[in-house]
Amino acid sequence: MDRGESPLPAGDDHRPEVAAGAGSCLAFCLGDTELALPLADVRETGQLAAVAPLPNLPGWIRGILHRRGEILSVVDLAAFLGLPTSQCAGPGQPYLLFRQPDFACCLAVARVGAVVHPEDRESVAPEAEPSGSARLAGLISGMCRSAGRDIPLLDSELLATALRCDNPRPGPERRAATDGSRGEGQ
Repeated sequence: MDRGESPLPAGDDHRPEVAAGAGSCLAFCLGDTELALPLADVRETGQLAAVAPLPNLPGWIRGILHRRGEILSVVDLAAFLGLPTSQCAGPGQPYLLFRQPDFACCLAVARVGAVVHPEDRESVAPEAEPSGSARLAGLISGMCRSAGRDIPLLDSELLATALRCDNPRPGPERRAATDGSRGEGQ
């Protein structure tokens, strides 16, 4: 990825999977941290429109937006991973539309990079945990090498599971644990 690359033009949506084959990855940056996701799990890239904030959600969920008939959460991926973040997810910020079976969200990122094709990529076992957070280290499935750089590759299934598990819906059991009350039958 060209470090001098600017974000995508406003209002310009891209569907990277159209030109890429199986096994391709999409590189992106979260501040100074470069990561990649399997391209099969990135449905489109673009720039965020207005994000509607919602109360009582974790700080890394910046709100929701309406995208092609679907309501999607906007996740500040840097904040979720415990990495330094210098901007709030909002209009004009690049995003990746991340999709797994029964799960989809917009991942707000600092910059969308290049597609790394299998023929251009070397799978490399991680030599050490990537700098950053323990949460990030637990989501890395390997490394890919592109243009002489090692890029940590996120495991899409683990990421989707982590995003789901860290955003529990308050139910009777959760309320009882947080407010000291006891549910029926206890």
